[in-house]
Amino acid sequence: MDISERLDGDLLILNVRGDLDASSSIQMDDCIKHAVERGLYKIIVNAEQLKYISSAGIGVFISYHEDFRARKGQFVFCCLQMTVREVFDILGLMNVFEIAADEKTAVQIINEG
Repeated sequence: MDISERLDGDLLILNVRGDLDASSSIQMDDCIKHAVERGLYKIIVNAEQLKYISSAGIGVFISYHEDFRARKGQFVFCCLQMTVREVFDILGLMNVFEIAADEKTAVQIINEG
């Protein structure tokens, strides 16, 4: 898995490429921890190039969910591939996290937040 970051004010955009599974979830957790240390609680996860996500990968985001909400922050996922979208749907995460069709919409959602 590869993660590239782009900062837009207090909004962090993560472009995720590859597979987010048990072994790579540590890298994602470190990335989010680093964002929190910088006071960044509004994160867009652009999953256009994310091919696979496991329960361990999803667990990273769930573990931060309440803390982000308490700080008026959130994760917004965008550009989900069908295989990743199916995992979110099966686990009922479409009701937990905001999902946007594209990055522009994700930015609007997080700014309205």
